[in-house]
Amino acid sequence: MTLPGTQAPPRGLLRLASRNAAAAVATRFSGVVVAMVLTPFVLRSLGPERYGLAVLVGSVAEYMFLLRGGIGGALRRYVTLHHQAGRSELAARYYASGFWWGTVVRAFLLVAGLALSWPLVRFFGLEDGVADAAVGVGLLFTAAVLADLFT
Repeated sequence: MTLPGTQAPPRGLLRLASRNAAAAVATRFSGVVVAMVLTPFVLRSLGPERYGLAVLVGSVAEYMFLLRGGIGGALRRYVTLHHQAGRSELAARYYASGFWWGTVVRAFLLVAGLALSWPLVRFFGLEDGVADAAVGVGLLFTAAVLADLFT
């Protein structure tokens, strides 16, 4: 069904959008399944305190990633619009600028996460292995920033 005064999307575009939606749902579903299967094993090997610390670090990292301000989404939108409009030079400039600023923000978030690793471990009140836990928290922040780089 189309709105009055609009055209129906091309048939190939509808099929492509359906395939993309199915891939997005499958990606989300597979993440949930993997988390459900692995959580008991990780909890058993880390113990409740260190597992709680890992979850806390993930939450803090997600809140810190809000500081990115939507650079990735804006970058995808503007590069796609200008590339499809035949303005490849402008699309390349947007991409280069967005990639540079995204890297600067990620570097800032990595430094902030590493600076927070000792205070988070102390806040959580771990009794033994504080240095190991702080290194682990730093590695979790590093992994989160690297994972964000590839998404």
